Amino acid sequence: MSVALKILTIRPCDDLSTIVLAPGHYTEIELEFELWDQTEQPSIYLEGIWTDVDGTSHPLRLIMPLGQTFSLEIEGDYIIEENSAMTAYITINPNAWFMGAAGALLPYAIANEDGIIVISPDQNYNIYDIIEDAIDDTSEIEIEIE
Repeated sequence: MSVALKILTIRPCDDLSTIVLAPGHYTEIELEFELWDQTEQPSIYLEGIWTDVDGTSHPLRLIMPLGQTFSLEIEGDYIIEENSAMTAYITINPNAWFMGAAGALLPYAIANEDGIIVISPDQNYNIYDIIEDAIDDTSEIEIEIE
């Protein structure tokens, strides 16, 4: 399966530099964030092409509504000292969202009148629900403490 995605909307991230962790020993750090919801546009809007097993290309669109909340968790051994600087790198992988169960359901997805497979809360919800979980499951966080 080939899913090529183009992110059409990118919004600025809030300044997270004001977050302060109390000095101490941490074995788990969890970040929860809510996607931008200050406009009427969806939080995530991706367009791409899905190629089926016969080699036929199908336009695909993923639309995630406003206010989606996701969480990432990392376990390890982290010592936070007074005035430590911490940098968190969050990696998302949209191609991974369509692997596994979501990808297996794409051949059964219903295209709209324009021939586009729209995945949203209103269309092809069974795939949307899997992708919603996959965002949490396939995203990664790496933390550096200086």
